[in-house]
Amino acid sequence: MLKSLVLASVAALAAFAATPASAQVTYTFDGFSDVIGAPQSASFTLNNYLTSDQFIAPAGFTSCFSATPCAGIQFNLNDPFNGFTGYSLFDFKDGSSGTFYYFKTADVAANGSYSNSEIGFNGARLTVSGAPLSVPEPGTWAMMLAGLAVAGMALRARPHLQRA
Repeated sequence: MLKSLVLASVAALAAFAATPASAQVTYTFDGFSDVIGAPQSASFTLNNYLTSDQFIAPAGFTSCFSATPCAGIQFNLNDPFNGFTGYSLFDFKDGSSGTFYYFKTADVAANGSYSNSEIGFNGARLTVSGAPLSVPEPGTWAMMLAGLAVAGMALRARPHLQRA
């Protein structure tokens, strides 16, 4: 009975480990470009919140709208804007030029809907939703493996009963 329980547990663990994680963070951006005189919007999904400088290529967009071709978004963490600190830059690349949109750095790493109008710039909106992928800590993996080892040792050390 215990042996079949352990085998069922190992099979369930293997099935769980093979299941791809689906939690992700979605960024939806809407703004108006003063450079091209038209609205712009883009949506993209990442495995985690934006926490470092990176370029999001058009292939990574789930949707993009602009009067000019969507050429990507350059994200710069803590890029000072006219002396303001604590802001991050979304440089919406549209062909040969780009339109700068600034949002508070804390806003890009938390779920919610945010506007950059408090600095009097573009009136763009950024919506962040979802949850980042969580990866168990090494201690969690160690405890799980230790538990499986103890269960295996208990099965092995148990005296076998003879049937009459």
